[in-house]
Amino acid sequence: MVDAPKPQNRFWKILAPVLAGVCLDLLDFVTAGPLGLSAGFILGFLVTFILGRLFKLSNKRCFWLSVAAGVYCMLPFTEVFPCATIFMTLVKLLSEDDQSA
Repeated sequence: MVDAPKPQNRFWKILAPVLAGVCLDLLDFVTAGPLGLSAGFILGFLVTFILGRLFKLSNKRCFWLSVAAGVYCMLPFTEVFPCATIFMTLVKLLSEDDQSA
C-alpha cells in the first residue's frame, strides 16, 4: 500500500518552481539595460541550468530551458513580465518523471 503524500511535500512541489521562476525573474530585472545585453544570456543560462538540475530534469530538457532563459534574460524590456515564474511552474507540473501527480 502506498502512503499518501505528506502535505508539506505537496506544498513544496507547488512552491519550489514558483520560487525558481521568481529567482529567474529577479535575475532578469537585475540584468536590465546594457548589463543584460552583455551578461544576461550567460547568467540566465547558468542559473537555469543549476535550477534544472536541482529539479532533476533531464540533461536535454535542462539545456534547452537554460538556452531559453538565457535569451529571456538577454532580451530588453522583459523585466516587467513574470514569464519565468509561469514557465518554470508549468515545466515542473508537466514533468514526465513526476510520479505523485
